[in-house]
Amino acid sequence: MNTTPQLKRIVAHFATELLGEFDVEDLWHDKLFKKALCNISGFSYINLQGLDAHDLIARLDHLAINTRPKTLQKNVHIFCKAFGLPKTVSPLVIFSCCMTLSKPLRELVEYLRDDYASVILEKIANVLDIDEALLNKQIGLIIESGMYSMDIEIFAGEDEFLILPNAIAKSLLEGKLNSESDILSNLVTLCEASELSAADLSHLDLNTLLKATQNATKTGDQALSILFYGVPGSGKTSLAKYIAQVCGSQLLKVQAKGSNLINPTNELDSRSASSELRLEHFNVVSKLVGKRKKTMLLLDECENIFERDLFSKSFSKELLHTYIENHPVVSIWITNHLEELPQSVIRRFNIVYEIPELNKTTKEKMIGKYVKGLSVGNSFISKLATQQNLLPAHIAKAVHVARLCGFKAQSARECIEENIQDTLTACGFSAHELTYQAAQKFNPKMVNIESEYASLEQVEEAVIEYSSSRTLLTGPPGTGKTAFVNYLCEKADFKLISVKASDLLSKWVGESEQNIAQLFKQATQEGSAIFIDEADSLLCSREQAAASWEVQTVNELLCHMEQFQLPLFAVTNFAKNLDKAVMRRFDFNLNLTYLTPVQSKQLFKDTLGPGVLKKHLMHELYKLTKLTPGDFAIVKRQMKFSKKRMTQERMLSILQEQNDLKEGGKQKIGFVI
Repeated sequence: MNTTPQLKRIVAHFATELLGEFDVEDLWHDKLFKKALCNISGFSYINLQGLDAHDLIARLDHLAINTRPKTLQKNVHIFCKAFGLPKTVSPLVIFSCCMTLSKPLRELVEYLRDDYASVILEKIANVLDIDEALLNKQIGLIIESGMYSMDIEIFAGEDEFLILPNAIAKSLLEGKLNSESDILSNLVTLCEASELSAADLSHLDLNTLLKATQNATKTGDQALSILFYGVPGSGKTSLAKYIAQVCGSQLLKVQAKGSNLINPTNELDSRSASSELRLEHFNVVSKLVGKRKKTMLLLDECENIFERDLFSKSFSKELLHTYIENHPVVSIWITNHLEELPQSVIRRFNIVYEIPELNKTTKEKMIGKYVKGLSVGNSFISKLATQQNLLPAHIAKAVHVARLCGFKAQSARECIEENIQDTLTACGFSAHELTYQAAQKFNPKMVNIESEYASLEQVEEAVIEYSSSRTLLTGPPGTGKTAFVNYLCEKADFKLISVKASDLLSKWVGESEQNIAQLFKQATQEGSAIFIDEADSLLCSREQAAASWEVQTVNELLCHMEQFQLPLFAVTNFAKNLDKAVMRRFDFNLNLTYLTPVQSKQLFKDTLGPGVLKKHLMHELYKLTKLTPGDFAIVKRQMKFSKKRMTQERMLSILQEQNDLKEGGKQKIGFVI
């Protein structure tokens, strides 16, 4: 740290006075004392050249300043008034500033404390021209103000003995303060106004949150702690700004800027971790603004405050809990990783609020607002809104780049889409999610259902009219179960979350239940239908379960099924393996079976295209009793890869092969001709 001339002179004064309290000739024989005295007087230890302790002290006395500059006195007066401290603590505050900013003075005091721990406070009291009892009282007052972080009982043994927050000490000794706002500027940053409107946040229930913050900020001196959590980029900070704006309050972001940083632009060189500094600054600022009306504090990415590593101070749980519960200020804490916060900490917050992922309608509104004036078109906005894992931050930054480049219309669309795709890919998400693609258009008439009580039309009506229907689709592979679910959700305008049992099951105890809970939570938040494929693996009979976790998994799914208020579809090729209680939970149980001869003929004709069907081939087609729409989808794919038009004979041959497989035949190996 670069020491200013004024700091050197004030430090020299305190060092000279303090050394006058000890027998320096006796101490001079100690190598560590020599080094400490050399450092504070500005001499090199290896080049003393016959100098003794008195020579070094004479150098200090020559540098010393015995009168306090008026600016310093004014700064300390403003500081004491802001924190409710009496004027009599001014000498101690100035001494503490020097201890904070001058490493040589700290080293000298630490050396003297090691050998004279029982009298060090008495000697410092003499330097400040007060008695020891009054010094202890003044130390207690500064601790209560939040300037000293440790408890009075362990104060004298701490490494941070008489150390103030670096930003405070620096502003007092080197700044020019006019009000307490100048002190705040070294600890916080004023957040800019929110760009959001109530319409932008219509998907969120903010009633309780707004009422609580509005009432708490009216009077000041009210403790209200709020925790926002959600995935990165979901708009947590923007929401905090909006809340402050609605309350007509200032939102002050607590930061580690200008703190114990040797170089304020480089946190790696700091004497304290950023998390420690922010918590320290939060403590100070909350004391400073606690009685203010219309003021809120913001701690972003607060999870690092609760981390424990080799380089950070270990805060006690009691201290952390006190900071959250008892500080008389409205504070918003933001985290991207709720799992990193201890449960004992989460319980201390008055309000814990999750920022959910945006649904398609909300995304469209937000995108439309961001791209205003770029002429990208409504179809582009609608298409972009369907992108999975798309967050407000992705949209805002991509649009910002397009505006910087001066793009509009097609060039703006390409720029925004490319930027978002690159960002999602870098974040580990696929910019082009794998979705169901039917080989041929779904036709409800080409589905053969064995059911006395339900039809496709009834299921369709239930999904569109009542939403909370539960449908089980069973039957052999290829009969159209997956195609029907996708067709129906598209027609009813439901986004569909498709999962396989393998996506939910885990080898870790309890994780399968967590995955199931998360699935239903996501679907509820997004207003999406759920499609569970391979349901037999997930909903196996509990009577046949070989392990307790299998029973727990079925119980968890049954519980969520009954509470779910949106369409739920489950598909299996092995209905006999399902739990009996599960079967009873479904409103519709449709068994899709093989095509009728009439359906097979129609699909043959539709797949082949224009032409007259050969009668003798149709006679052979009618003999194939285990054909499915999936078999014709195979034909359709093979036609796509062939340059020649497929003959009726070749199509029948493929269908015969697929039919034989279901009757126990073997599939031919080789290239398709």
